[in-house]
Amino acid sequence: FGIIDDFKNLKASLKLFVQIIAACIIVFTNHRFTCIGSFEIPKVFSFMLTLGWIIGVINSFNLIDGIDGLCAGLSSLIAITYSMIYARNAVHSATICLFLVASLLGFLLYNKPKAKIFMGDGGSQFLGFMIAALPLYRTSANFESKKFLLMLNLVAIPTIDCIAAIIRRLREHRGIMTPDRAHIHHKLMNMGFNSVQVLIILLFLQTLICASCCFALYFQGPSGFVILVASYAVIIVLFSIVHYLNRRALAEKNKTERIASETFDRN
Repeated sequence: FGIIDDFKNLKASLKLFVQIIAACIIVFTNHRFTCIGSFEIPKVFSFMLTLGWIIGVINSFNLIDGIDGLCAGLSSLIAITYSMIYARNAVHSATICLFLVASLLGFLLYNKPKAKIFMGDGGSQFLGFMIAALPLYRTSANFESKKFLLMLNLVAIPTIDCIAAIIRRLREHRGIMTPDRAHIHHKLMNMGFNSVQVLIILLFLQTLICASCCFALYFQGPSGFVILVASYAVIIVLFSIVHYLNRRALAEKNKTERIASETFDRN
């Protein structure tokens, strides 16, 4: 369906409908979040949470695909982390993750800056779906109890960026699916970084997130939860810093352009 969308530019409501169908196939085959820590989620809320998770991650990865190599790079790091998590208890799941990593690395050879090929909606929505669905395989009790927080951390960059985009568009009274140039990668570029530097920064941050998640997984009890909550809090703080530095950079740019315009008018 994503490939059709690349050629036909389908309505957002139709895309959402198909995403809901895809999410329902996963959820109603009993692949879903069942607990958060020691708290067991009621079945109805478990279905709703997992549906929201899948649809949200699909659209987050679709939106983050704004510069060469970013969506595929983030996805490959997350899939590598999945394979490490599954390696000890679910070898078949780890193997699926490694197949995804191998295909992404082959794609990145031609998608790295300056890209020769692009994934489009077909690629980004597929990756979002896979990243959302793969962690729903069940494994050790330690992983199951931390699963939801682990996954929130692993997809923090695209999902926080997506939430910020929705809030921004609602505040500006625009449709939530309307495009703009205010995503995290655009903000970093406004601050003076080029596209290659932005890619390196975000992939480095994703590597640190993946490392913290693996570290948290091997702690029993509340220690792992503290690490995951602290990691997510740090990511939010970093996004907030980038947001305000971007606003300052844009204000300085507008001031410079205004002064230049006034000088030109006087001359």
